[in-house]
Amino acid sequence: FMATSAGVKTREEKKIREDVEAANIPCFQTQLHERTAYSHMFRFKLAVDELPSDETSGLKAAIDNADAFRREVTHIIRQDREGQKDQKHEEAVVA
Repeated sequence: FMATSAGVKTREEKKIREDVEAANIPCFQTQLHERTAYSHMFRFKLAVDELPSDETSGLKAAIDNADAFRREVTHIIRQDREGQKDQKHEEAVVA
């Protein structure tokens, strides 16, 4: 799901999430919410943590949201790498 509302989940979003989970399709738990800061990234051509706080409402919440998403992605990548290492080790032991 991309750019979800920070305050209200639509029926469509809830239904899609239910369908995805029922189908056992992995998805991120952390959602990037629609925020002024994210559109300002394109307007000012800056990273979210470089944006001017006097011109960007909700900047701290956007930075916190982006950081939570980054941590989840990093965790998933590390888990995948560990799984690949374990699989290679098991293949080497069998051979």
